[in-house]
Amino acid sequence: MPRKPTCLYNPILNENIAPNLVAYINGFSETARRIFEKFKFADQIEKLDSSNRLFINVKAMAGIDLHPDRISNIEMGYIFEHLVMKFNAQANERAGDNRGAPWESGLILELTGL
Repeated sequence: MPRKPTCLYNPILNENIAPNLVAYINGFSETARRIFEKFKFADQIEKLDSSNRLFINVKAMAGIDLHPDRISNIEMGYIFEHLVMKFNAQANERAGDNRGAPWESGLILELTGL
């Protein structure tokens, strides 16, 4: 499992968030990286970084405990589906247009080591 760069969550080094986050993602397996590529994470990182919102989002996510001991697979599936629906709505797509198979959320959890 990739090691989190220590400066990723350090507000003093806010300008290093984007390259460190990309390096962190690149530390995952090829299969996991394909998932990140499918959802165009690099584009989102660039957008958030250019609008000075990347640090705020990374900090917020770092404070959420998504460990399987705290969040069941079914709950993670609901979270995943909610996020897909939310972002599809923002992209003027219908909520079910990109609905994933139920096993995908479990796969994402397994690949990211959560």
